[in-house]
Amino acid sequence: MLWQCFFFIMAIFVGCDGAGGVNDKGGDGEEYVAEEAIIYVSTAGDDSNMGTQISPVKTISKAVSMAKAKNNVIYVAKETYSELINITSLYSTTIKGGYNSTWTRDDINDKSTINGDNATASNTGRITVRAGELVLENLDIRGAKYNNERAYGIYGTGTKLTINNCDIVGVESGVVTSDAYAIYIYPLYNMSTMTIISNSTITINNSMIVGASGTATAWSAHALMGNGTTIINSGTIVGAKDSTTVSNASGFNGYGGCTINGGTIIGAADSATVDSSAYGFDGNGDLIIKGGVIVGATDNTTVGSYSCGIYNSGTTTINSGTIAGTNGSASVVGSAIGVRNNRGILTISGGTITGAVEDSSSGDAYGIESGGSITAMATISNCNIYAKDGTATVANDLYALYRGYGNKSKIYKGEDGPAIIRDIKGTDPNYWTNPPASFTWDTP
Repeated sequence: MLWQCFFFIMAIFVGCDGAGGVNDKGGDGEEYVAEEAIIYVSTAGDDSNMGTQISPVKTISKAVSMAKAKNNVIYVAKETYSELINITSLYSTTIKGGYNSTWTRDDINDKSTINGDNATASNTGRITVRAGELVLENLDIRGAKYNNERAYGIYGTGTKLTINNCDIVGVESGVVTSDAYAIYIYPLYNMSTMTIISNSTITINNSMIVGASGTATAWSAHALMGNGTTIINSGTIVGAKDSTTVSNASGFNGYGGCTINGGTIIGAADSATVDSSAYGFDGNGDLIIKGGVIVGATDNTTVGSYSCGIYNSGTTTINSGTIAGTNGSASVVGSAIGVRNNRGILTISGGTITGAVEDSSSGDAYGIESGGSITAMATISNCNIYAKDGTATVANDLYALYRGYGNKSKIYKGEDGPAIIRDIKGTDPNYWTNPPASFTWDTP
């Protein structure tokens, strides 16, 4: 009743001009939306209501069902909603959270929370979306578990998904016997012909995306599974963090193309335990890096096998950014690898790549490991590559550049300018001008 009083007063003061007074064109950064296109949600509402400011619906699911036939925008009050949301519209749906009783908000700090019931099927997330376009903004989404087998924050097929200023977690407590994903999106297929009907696109802006956090235990934890086109502009993406225990962890895991313009992407952080391997980026597609930070493991994590900033079997182009196998006080039993080029084509024309950084410890450290098969090829120029910096502890081998698996891959000097390439930062030799006896540049 209190909410309805607020809404009625707002309607009197802002007027009923059809433009929705709080959504004016006054240059406040808020996209203008005509009032008739907005559906309002509040836990104080009722699903039999009209979905207006003075008569909001109670659940986000009801608002989604009302929005099916139009390109509606859903405004969600800053409260907690315990529900599973299934979106099947072929149209565009935008869900904006964090609104107070006057339907205004702090665009950075205010969020609505979605959690509660567990999934009803193994391929169901807290939000499940199939086809169409979906924009999520200012939402705190806690994943849904299915029979303690899998957990998803968002699960989708063949959709264009944009995430703005959201916090999304796959699982944060209990045991998941298989995989935990904050976001899992893949193309929509015709199963009889195995052809793609609708590809998937993910765009991440200023959001925290975490596969597993808190005290959760999972077989594997991945923040983001993208099997179409993925664009990461800003935010923090972590596979496993806090006191979680997992077998494998990755910030990004998937196929298809990915462009990283900024943000921080980490496999494991904040005291997580990873029994096997941690990857900042683990993919098999075209990867373009124009900025940002990508790290395998950091901040007191323990990794049982190896930790890799980037592991890619497709084409990798690095123009800028900071990439490391480990940093902070991470402890890795096996190898710390900045970039592992597995069977693909690697081109580096900028940025800094290091195997082991700061106070981390590892068995071996490689700046670049190029190998896997004779098809692996790397072209390097105008960058900084180190096996380790001066404070990291490495028990065994140090290689700024390393050809794995029988020395089959090729490593060339590029034409964008000389690079600084050293086993230990600040020491000689520099591979570019005076490579050690263990390394020889290939000639095109």
